[in-house]
Amino acid sequence: MYEQADIFVTPKIAKRLIALSGVRVGIPVAPLPGEGLADLIYRAACLNRFNRVRDMVGLGFNFSHAWAVDDRTHNLGLADRLGTPNGHADLEPLMYRRFSSGASNVNFFGASLSRFQLMGKRRVSPLSLKSSLHSKAIWHLRGLSFDPNNYQYLISSCPNPSCSKELNFIYPLGVNRCHRCGYDLREAESEMVVTDDKSALDFVTGLVDPERPEGKRAVAQLHPDLRGQNPGELFTLCVLIGAAFQNQDPTARRKIATSTIDPPNLAIAARAVLTWPDGLADIVSRLGRFRGAAEGTEPHSFSRFCKDAGVLNKETIGTIKKVIAFSRSGHKQARCLRRLEVINPNAKRSLRLEVAALTAASTDRYFLQAASISKLPPIVLYDSYLEHLDLRGPNRQDVFGKKVLAWASELYPVAVSSPTLGQTGLPLRDTVNTLFRGRGNVWPHVLAGVRNGMLPIVRAPAKGQSLESLYVQDFPTWQRFLAGAEGVKASLDYPLTSIEVAFFLNMSIGAAQTLFDYKSEFTFKHLHRFKQKFALVDELVCLAAIQGRELTRSSISRRLVSARIRSTGDRYVRRAPALRHLGLDF
Repeated sequence: MYEQADIFVTPKIAKRLIALSGVRVGIPVAPLPGEGLADLIYRAACLNRFNRVRDMVGLGFNFSHAWAVDDRTHNLGLADRLGTPNGHADLEPLMYRRFSSGASNVNFFGASLSRFQLMGKRRVSPLSLKSSLHSKAIWHLRGLSFDPNNYQYLISSCPNPSCSKELNFIYPLGVNRCHRCGYDLREAESEMVVTDDKSALDFVTGLVDPERPEGKRAVAQLHPDLRGQNPGELFTLCVLIGAAFQNQDPTARRKIATSTIDPPNLAIAARAVLTWPDGLADIVSRLGRFRGAAEGTEPHSFSRFCKDAGVLNKETIGTIKKVIAFSRSGHKQARCLRRLEVINPNAKRSLRLEVAALTAASTDRYFLQAASISKLPPIVLYDSYLEHLDLRGPNRQDVFGKKVLAWASELYPVAVSSPTLGQTGLPLRDTVNTLFRGRGNVWPHVLAGVRNGMLPIVRAPAKGQSLESLYVQDFPTWQRFLAGAEGVKASLDYPLTSIEVAFFLNMSIGAAQTLFDYKSEFTFKHLHRFKQKFALVDELVCLAAIQGRELTRSSISRRLVSARIRSTGDRYVRRAPALRHLGLDF
């Protein structure tokens, strides 16, 4: 009787179905795992071959998740029309009830979300449709771009090149069909998400996934300042952090809170919440200030960014302000020095003084501007200052920040753009990470060589004047330079933050945060030992390209997994066995 749903029709249900003859649809339906009200109604209209969904339920408007808020649906008699076995009780969990009269937040399966998170168009996961012909509510949250159960990117328009029509909930030709041309969406190809921090993505999607109630229970394991928050509130916080990384305009307000966040940025955001408060402090130090944020109105513009979005409650905003204020106070701004005291309380006085100098430098407003402009970690700027900047002046303290800012402002020369960049070049960061095997911080020497023209680079025009715009094509010159280069030794024993580790290993912040916790010792010496022992798969791809071989990340992964050198999901592999198996020389 009930299509797809495994329901035993009891005498009570049979009596209800008979009583609803002439009212209910011919093929009744019952909710399937993960379905929202819009998904259930759409499936019923497809099964019963209605021309339009609104014709089946007698609506004066086109139905969708964005229109499924309870005040639009509670008097429609939907349970009887759909023939659900237990009446309205089957639909109640699917209703997006408002938390209070006039509130913009709705109850999305236990998560408090802004109603503007719900999108009007239809999105599908081809892999999921192959398993079961039903749509899922979580596919229609604006913040997500993939199915969290199979990690496939969602599609929102017909893949048929002669059609390309946007999918919707208006015309029910079939859950797996394009309503315009009939294309079977199960046959569509869509890429899979590649991430260095799947556990972080599992956490953030679990906060709102109707099929994983254990995801909401994970809130109880968070920092005490966050444990009392609704899972949806924390999901929204992750969306805002991710939007900040995607350079969303902070004046857009509502658009910020409803941005679709790329999985890498969403993972970074989730990891910041998982490692609260230090995770957020690291994020904020990397983000700097935003366009349009009023100077001086908040302890840091990120709190203004979140406040202006208008989707977080006062308690969450207060918690963010507290973390940022602490991070900018003398105690937290001395993070590098404080970490040294935590991990190495018996450190030599000379090292303590050096780290204290770096800490003091990091508080200078010109230094902070330089870090924001260059997108370089403070340790790179500081070592560059020590190695390559003229320190002479009437007052070293006064000229320090201004000199660093001037140097950073002129850091990236107008390099020649290359039409063959994609075929023959590698990003500068990839090249340095792959070819440098020495100890210490080599980046001050790299940047000096780029500035004076000794090290040839090309530029990707679309990426502007930034580190990400610089590419290497002349590999022999760079190999000779990096083979004989010595890193800055003065900072060998400085404790590194997760952002700095991510930069020097060329990995995501989330992946770096899994290597060590806040109290663990991780210095350039540890970095060198790590790179001697391990290699990232992406690094092996770059090394193959430098040696003139085309090896993709997936092909390398398959070969290493089959040779039992790598386990599926590993971020890095044992360097020596991997190089031998792949026939790569270094």
